[in-house]
Amino acid sequence: MNIAITAAGPSKEATFDQHFGRAPYFVIIDSTTYEVVKNFDNKVNLNAVQGAGVESAKVMMEEDVSILLTGHVGPKALDVLKMTNVSAYKVEAGTVKEAIEKFKSNNVEIIFEAKKKD
Repeated sequence: MNIAITAAGPSKEATFDQHFGRAPYFVIIDSTTYEVVKNFDNKVNLNAVQGAGVESAKVMMEEDVSILLTGHVGPKALDVLKMTNVSAYKVEAGTVKEAIEKFKSNNVEIIFEAKKKD
């Protein structure tokens, strides 16, 4: 099982990004070893005029992701994540590594419904 983390860069030391669909990178880690198995830039969706969240959610399915650590997911993207059995968790962290530690210590909140941005 893979865990995707929204990030500003491609490593565990990268800044954690609060936005799902428009995160600059996704860092994919293995759920048992917590080691990075893949990372990729999200340039296509980052610069999309619309639908960035939905397209990013489709990528999660393609990458065999079961868990997503992020800050905010829009309603349409959350619907796609739910349909593909990806559990999204809200995390407040400074880095990818810190987000992983918070997940490991169960210091995260499952996202049941998307909240509109203020």
